[in-house]
Amino acid sequence: MARILLCTDGTYRWYVYIHRYDKCRQHGGRADPEDPKGVCEMTRATTDYAELNAVLDQARRQSATEPVTIGTAVLLGLQRRWTTALSARLDQAIENAAAEPLTDAVAVAWRELAEQYPTLRAVLDEHQHRDAALADAMAYEFRIVAMGAGLVDPYDHSEQAVRIGRGLRELIRSGHTALSAELTKVS
Repeated sequence: MARILLCTDGTYRWYVYIHRYDKCRQHGGRADPEDPKGVCEMTRATTDYAELNAVLDQARRQSATEPVTIGTAVLLGLQRRWTTALSARLDQAIENAAAEPLTDAVAVAWRELAEQYPTLRAVLDEHQHRDAALADAMAYEFRIVAMGAGLVDPYDHSEQAVRIGRGLRELIRSGHTALSAELTKVS
């Protein structure tokens, strides 16, 4: 049975179309196993700004030998923060690219953001393979990186778009500067 749920994040609202229990968990909801109709009870979908800042402060103070334990809801909030900032940065970079290849403009924007928020990026990188919900949420980041670079269509939500974006992001992270020449290796 399908359900449409209203999710709120401060002043933002969006609808989540849930048709199975596993989809519900991906969106921060908790499936009610007693309900045969597939009702999904939403838990607190997001964490507040102060809570996210506290987690980042704790991660900044922790030594490399003591990993910070972070729950899924907080990780998704941190990923949302990163993706929101990245979207704004990519928008600005694309508008100001002029004759510069879009791939290079996207790379500069991503690297500048990673320099501005090193703890946020480190926490997300540390947990991306440990938390399935975070890994799923990162697919959006990969798509917008590929889309911003002009490598995929804005409406392409395929696994290939995610793969291309992941490959491009890895090239960006590894320090490659002439990405236009490297793109044939990604796709």
